[in-house]
Amino acid sequence: MEFNLHQALSQAKQFSELASTLRNNKNSIISLKNSLDHNWKGTEMVHMDHAVATMANDLSKISSQLEALSNDISAAEPKYSICHFELSQDRTGFS
Repeated sequence: MEFNLHQALSQAKQFSELASTLRNNKNSIISLKNSLDHNWKGTEMVHMDHAVATMANDLSKISSQLEALSNDISAAEPKYSICHFELSQDRTGFS
């Protein structure tokens, strides 16, 4: 099975973009919650605030994991390129 470096780097970029989208969505949800808190004083707001806090926490965790995965893939690229180059030299008989 051959490793496709270009595809891996493309996926790393997609992970990073998705992490950014999740962070933006989290911020939008928090902004909406803050607006509701300011304008709606019902007792149910305690439950809604808890639900939003849980969602925001989950979105933060997922976006951090995606960003870390993207960084790990991108950091592996130079190492893969060196190994791939060295292996190709060994196959051709050049040192």
